[in-house]
Amino acid sequence: MPAPTPNAVPFQPLADLVTPSPRFLRRKQAGAYLTEKYGFGAARTLAKGAVTGDSPEFHKAGRIVLYTREALDKWALAKIGAARKSTSDI
Repeated sequence: MPAPTPNAVPFQPLADLVTPSPRFLRRKQAGAYLTEKYGFGAARTLAKGAVTGDSPEFHKAGRIVLYTREALDKWALAKIGAARKSTSDI
């Protein structure tokens, strides 16, 4: 085994180098997350759903609405229907 060089950078696990993503997403970030991952669910859709009751579960910090990724995923998956072969399938 070769001797370590004096300027060698010590090994760091990848988990230590990656900054964790925030626990909560604001509405605009949540809309971008849903659109990127599922192809639907823009920020305006989330805003309307918060009024009509058709939105993911959210938290509030003052007047700021916050979503967790888990709540966004659960809501989006519930919106997606079963696979179909025809538009006339029920």
